[in-house]
Amino acid sequence: MTHTRAALLQYRGLVGAFLLLGLAYLFAPLAETRYWPVTTPFERTEVRSVQDGAAVELQGSAVKLRGGCEYRGIEVFLGARGNGVRIPGAQFKDRPQERGEGVQAWERLFIPMPEFMIDQTFADVLHACYRGERYLTRTHFW
Repeated sequence: MTHTRAALLQYRGLVGAFLLLGLAYLFAPLAETRYWPVTTPFERTEVRSVQDGAAVELQGSAVKLRGGCEYRGIEVFLGARGNGVRIPGAQFKDRPQERGEGVQAWERLFIPMPEFMIDQTFADVLHACYRGERYLTRTHFW
């Protein structure tokens, strides 16, 4: 036991550095989502019912703030943020294209739920801003 304590005292700076790195790895995504988002919130301009009212297509725009990030997906949830249920099948039906910084407009954001429920949802978009696919940046979209 005394050897362990002596080793910890000898390498306490190194142990502290590893603890700080671990905490930074855990909390960096939360800080990035809040203080350095990839896009501004989606501004909805039109809602169209499709599939006999079982789904909707949204039209609107957002400003992409970070041009070096590549789009990887959208996740739509029913309920309040932090306590929602994911709705599978949401997707941009617009033709994919390379998009840099600036205003981005979409004509066909498909959400598989009736129009009367759309105001009870929230969505996040996922982007790859760093090397590799392991870490995706999550941005609150609405």
